[in-house]
This record gives sequence, C-alpha cells and structure tokens, in this order.
Amino acid sequence: MATHKIIISTEKLKEGMVLAQPLHIDNNEGFSLLFSSAGVRLTKRHIKILESYNIERVKIFSDTPATPAPSAGEIAFAQKPDVSLKAPASGKHISLANIPRAAPTISDELRDEAVSAIRSFFTITGDAASKGSHFVTAYQSIKQLDLVVHKLVSSLTFDNKEFIHINNIKSYDEYTYHHSLSVAVLSVAIGQALGFRERELKRLCRCAMLHDIGKILIPIELISKPSALSPREFEIVKRHAVEGGRYLKNGTIGNVDLWLGVMYHHERLDGNGYPRGLKGNEIPLFSRIIAVADTYDAVTSFRPYRMPLVPGEALELIMSGIGTHYDFDIVYALNKKLELYPLNTVVTLSDKRIAVVIDNSNAKRPVVKIVDCGSELDLSKRANMNLLIEKCS
Repeated sequence: MATHKIIISTEKLKEGMVLAQPLHIDNNEGFSLLFSSAGVRLTKRHIKILESYNIERVKIFSDTPATPAPSAGEIAFAQKPDVSLKAPASGKHISLANIPRAAPTISDELRDEAVSAIRSFFTITGDAASKGSHFVTAYQSIKQLDLVVHKLVSSLTFDNKEFIHINNIKSYDEYTYHHSLSVAVLSVAIGQALGFRERELKRLCRCAMLHDIGKILIPIELISKPSALSPREFEIVKRHAVEGGRYLKNGTIGNVDLWLGVMYHHERLDGNGYPRGLKGNEIPLFSRIIAVADTYDAVTSFRPYRMPLVPGEALELIMSGIGTHYDFDIVYALNKKLELYPLNTVVTLSDKRIAVVIDNSNAKRPVVKIVDCGSELDLSKRANMNLLIEKCS
C-alpha cells in the first residue's frame, strides 16, 4: 500500500501522525521560524502549539489519499515531488507514521517541568530586577529550580543512561529556556563521563541552567535580533556573562562555583574569550564544561538568521576547537556520551532522500533505511561515503 500526502485540519491531528513537509510559523516579532521538518512525528505538545498559533491545516503522510482534494484557496503549499512510500522487493512498505519515536533522553513531562521552572526563574527575576527588589523575589523561585535539578540529575544518573541526545528538548519557540535545559542535560552528561559525584552534578546542572541569566539585564531587542550584531551591540550583549555572575552573587543565590561558572562560560582556552581573557585552567571547570555544551546546542538549534548543523557536523566543529576554544578531556567526555543519531531518527540525505536510522553502532555514519523503497544503506561503506546527513528530526 502506498503512503500519500494529505492536508487535514489541525483539530483532526492525532499523536503519532507524521508531517509531510517543513512547517514554518510566524513568531510575535513577525519572523518566520521553522516549527518542524518533514518526517517529524507529532506529539500532543506539537499539536497544542499548532492550535495556539491558529494553524488551521497541515500536510501529513497517510495510507489513504485525501478525497476530495482541498481547494486552491485553502492553503498554498510549495509543490515538491511527492515522496511515495513504495513497497521494497520484500513486499513490505515503510510508513513513517508507524516508526517508533526515538527514545527520549528525558521524559516529556520532565522536560516541560524543567522549562517551566527555568521560565519562571528568568521571568520573576527579570520583573523583580526592574523594580530593584530582585534578590528576595528571585530566591523564592530557586526552590522550584532546585527540585527540577534533583529530578533531572536523578533521571540521567539513576537510570544509568549510557548515551544522551537532546532531540526532544529543542523547540522553535522560547529558545532561551529550552537552550538552558539542553545545556544542562549536556553538561550533566559530560560531568558523568568525567566521574562527578551526584552532589557535583547537581551544582553543575544548576549552573548550566542559569548560565544565561544575565541576558535578563540586556536589552531584549539585542537578545532577539534576527540578524548579525554590530560590534557595539556585541559588546553590550557580551556583558551578560559578568552581569549574570554578579547578579547571582549579590543575591546570595548559590555559591562561588555557580557565580564563577556563569561569569566565565565564554572564556576560551587560548585566552581569546571574555570577559577577562582567562587561559587554560585559569577558567573554572564548570565554565569549561558549559562552554562545550553551550556551543553544541547553539549550533544545532534553528535561529532566524541561520539553519542548524546536524549533530555530526556540530561535534566536528567543536573538535576543531580543542586546545584553542575547548578542553580536550571535556570534548572527549561529550563524545563518549553523545548519541548523534538515535535509532528511528528521520534524516534527510544530501541526495534529498528521506531515511530512517536503523543501526547507529557507527555513531557518525549510521545504517539507514530509505523511505521510498525500503533499501538499507550503510553510510560508513565506501560506496556511500559521498552521502551526508543534511537534516535530522
């Protein structure tokens, strides 16, 4: 049975349905942001967001064609060659809707709770700071954050997760909060590989969650600017690291590891970072860990002014900065813990074919199954070395 692309109303969407094309949404600033790539399996959270943005119809994969066809005046979709899911020689066919979701590193419930706690801390802190009474008010919300820190570290350590990924943490909206959570997850994983004990992991996790807290003191138009910053604007934004560390210290939130970890997370091993141009081990360990986690999540996230790198490219970029930007042991620790392409991840190859990861024993060059014919490709083999993974979801 062939699988077709059909357009249905958002109210008829169900968990597990698969988007048949990239979907963009306009944010509050009027910029078009990528909500999801083709091949993404919808969750309840996806559907809720689509409804909140008043998206009336979307295109999905279905085993039956739509009848009647939607009128031309409903929604204008870019017409691309149809990706039919043909039966391979074995007689079996692939339906993206039937592919299990890649196992998440943390549950959707914990992710949502963590993002809520981070959002609350940033919002309450920012509002109070503007009124000059931020220290007491911010401290009231640290308990909620600490509860999430405990749950997150427990989830990542007590479940004995050998590998982690951040696919289910990313979001096209509320970037700062999801970024803070992703950096925390990556930092804890690095800490685990470095042999940190639970108490150290919790302190590191809290530091990573709050590494960008200083951005509440920077003009929002610069933080959310959709294009490159001017040299003067960049100097203003760079102040967020120092401002964040001072803010937490003056509010007696946390301890010296937290304050210095936040303050120096943009320092670089060769002394070309900021704010003080520290070198090597002069940079606090928490800062060096967060620097690696921060970069990995940032370059794999969609931003209005650039497209994301796929996980393999992001790791290569970080590895190229060993000795200048990043500590070798920390990058090595990330490399040990990071699952670049989890099983059942839907990927787009450089020849534009859509495929599903079925074997990731080779972390950077997995075995994939092509959707439109069911054939398997081992990307580590010589015959397939010219193929790259361009997108993943």
